[in-house]
Amino acid sequence: MPVNDIKRDTVTLFKRCLRTIWPTVKSSHADEAIAAYYGFRTHAALLSALPDEAAVHKIEPSPSALLARLEDLGYRVAASDLDRVVRLSHAEILGRISENFHRMAGQTANDNTP
Repeated sequence: MPVNDIKRDTVTLFKRCLRTIWPTVKSSHADEAIAAYYGFRTHAALLSALPDEAAVHKIEPSPSALLARLEDLGYRVAASDLDRVVRLSHAEILGRISENFHRMAGQTANDNTP
């Protein structure tokens, strides 16, 4: 599994995607499963590792830990759906990046100003 750069907004976006694919997963349970995915024992520990919006951490995700945490919390989710969650979150991230580039295209460059 590739190492991911994560920030608080990445975690928030991943949670939204997870709950889109698995709408029956409660919000707090999604938080705990995502913490496990990123290698933390609790959601609070994950948040403390990302103290502000600018903090970025390189983390190797663990899909099996996410699925195990959901199972421990009483959910029966298809492992194949996790791929949908990951692909949806990647598409959302790429969409945000693309949107930022489109906004930049309309701005004039200031590298030639005296």
